[in-house]
Amino acid sequence: MSQAEYHKPHEMHVIVVGEIISDRTSIFSLLPAQENPQLRPHAFILTVETGTFTETNRRSIEEHLGLFGENIWGHTIVVFTKGDSLKDKSIEQHIESQGEALKWVTEKCGNRYCVYDKQTKDQNQVIQLLDQIESVVVNNSGRHFELDETTLKEVEEKRKVAKVRANARREKKEKRREEEKRKRLKGQIQPLSEVRIVMLGWVTCGKSYAKNVILDKKDVRPSRTHQCKKHEGSVGDRHVTVVDTPGWWKYFPAHYTPEWVKTELERSVTFGSKAPHAFLLVVPADVSFLEEQRKGIQENMKMFGEMVWRNTIVLFTWGDTLGNTSIEEHIEGEGEPLRWLVEKCGNRYHVFDNVNGGDGSQVHQLLEKIEEMDASVSSCDGTPKTPETEVTESHRREKEVRKEMVEFLDKEWTRRDNELEEKVRAMWRETRRGDRSMDHIPDFSVQENEVYLDTRGLPIKFPLLSEKPGQAEHEPPELTERNMQEMFRRELARREVEIMEKFQGIISELSRSGGVSEPDDRDIKEATEKVLNWRTGTSGVGSELEEEDISLAE
Repeated sequence: MSQAEYHKPHEMHVIVVGEIISDRTSIFSLLPAQENPQLRPHAFILTVETGTFTETNRRSIEEHLGLFGENIWGHTIVVFTKGDSLKDKSIEQHIESQGEALKWVTEKCGNRYCVYDKQTKDQNQVIQLLDQIESVVVNNSGRHFELDETTLKEVEEKRKVAKVRANARREKKEKRREEEKRKRLKGQIQPLSEVRIVMLGWVTCGKSYAKNVILDKKDVRPSRTHQCKKHEGSVGDRHVTVVDTPGWWKYFPAHYTPEWVKTELERSVTFGSKAPHAFLLVVPADVSFLEEQRKGIQENMKMFGEMVWRNTIVLFTWGDTLGNTSIEEHIEGEGEPLRWLVEKCGNRYHVFDNVNGGDGSQVHQLLEKIEEMDASVSSCDGTPKTPETEVTESHRREKEVRKEMVEFLDKEWTRRDNELEEKVRAMWRETRRGDRSMDHIPDFSVQENEVYLDTRGLPIKFPLLSEKPGQAEHEPPELTERNMQEMFRRELARREVEIMEKFQGIISELSRSGGVSEPDDRDIKEATEKVLNWRTGTSGVGSELEEEDISLAE
C-alpha cells in the first residue's frame, strides 16, 4: 500500500510503505507525516493483484485498513496490478467473477478503482489513476486524511510504551555485550575452534537459507528438508557444523507434526558425535508472529526438555524488510507472543539481512554470540528429554487425532510441492521455445471451499478437538472443522513464497543436465515474467514477491 499526497495541482509526493502493519502501534511508521499537517496524505492506494481473491483476503484488508479508523475508506483507491493477466477480460468482469469478497472491497472504497499493466507503455492508465486521486481530493473537500481522536490517542499511547520497552531491551542487550567484551579481553571467553549448530523452525521459515548464509554456500535449488543433514564449512578460524532439520507446521498444533519429523528433530541432537553448542530458532521478520506460532514452537520444543532454551538463539531472517524499524521495536510491536519467545531464550536474538549482509559480519557476530552463550551455559547433553507428565499429556492428545489426518497433511503437502515443481519445469521449457504465454495455465489456487480427498478418493473429514472437562482458560478454543480447513489452506498457500527460488534452481539444473543452454539475462527475465504472470492468475492468496526478489536467487 502506498500513499499519494497533493501539495498543489500537478505536484504529487508518493510514499511507498514497506513495513508490516501488525497493530496500531505501526501506524506512526506508516504515517510519518501525522505530526506535520503539511505532509498528511490525501489518498491511499490499495494494490490488489488480479488473481484469485478470497474471503480471507477481504478480511485481511478490512483488519489492516481498520487500524487507521473508518475514515480511511473515503481516501482509498484500489489499483489492480498485473493487469496483463486479465487477457481479454475487463476489470469489471474480473471483479464480478471473484464474488462478494472483492465487490465488498471496491464498494467500500466508493467504487474507485483502476488497472495497472506494467507490460504496456500506455500513459492513459497513469492519467486514470491521477483522475481517481483528484476525485478523492474533491470528494473530501481538499481535506487531508486524519486519524480519529480515539485511534490517535490509542496509537500514541502504544507507541510510547513500545518505545520504552524497545529501548530497555536494547540497553539490556548492549550492557550484556559490553560485559562479554570485557570477559573476552580477560580470556574468560575463549574462541571456539569448532561450532556445532542445529537449525529449528516451521516449514519454509528459511532454515536452509540461514544455513547457506552461515556457511557461505549457495544452494540454488532449495526444497523441503526431509531428514537431518549435516553441512560443514569454515568461517574464519572456526570449523562450523550446521544440522538442517525438517520443519513443523506453522499453523497446526504440535500434535499434528508428523512422526517422521519428530524422529528427525530428536535425531538432530545426537546426529554427530558431540552435542550442539546452539539451537538457532529461525523466525522470519517479514511476517506476523501470533500466539498460534508461539504455542507451536513451545509444544514442538518440548521434546528437547526445558534446558534447551538455555542453548537457543532466535534468528530473525529477512531483517532488511524492517526498514528503519529496529529489531527491538519489531519485537515489542509484535506483542506478547514474540516477547515471550525472546525472553524464553534469555533475550538472545540475532538478525540476518537477506539483501545487505554480504560482508560476512552478521555471521561472525552470530558465532560470537554462540561462543558467549556457550561460556555461560554447558552444551546440551544430547539427550532429548520429555518429562513424564508431558509424555502422558502428549499421548492423551494424540489419541484424539486420527493418524490418517496427520499422514494426509504430510502427503498432500509433498504431492502439491512435486506438482508445483513439474509445472514450473514445463514453464521453463515453454520459455526456451520462445513462447510468450502458456498454452494451459496450471491452477494452484487454494480455494476457500476446496474438498480434500484421502488416498481412497474419499472426502477428508477434519477431526474436531472438543473442549475437555476441566480445560484451562488459557488453552486454545475448540478447533472446528472449518478452523482446520482454514489452517490447511494457509499452510498450502505459503508455498508461493518459494516459487521463485525453486524456479531459479530448476533453471540451473536443466542447464547442468544439458537439456537447455545456460540462460542469459533475456531468458531469465522472460522466464521470470512468465512465472509471475502464472502465479498471479492462480494463487489463492496475495504475495509480496516481486521481480526484485528474483535477483536474490540469481
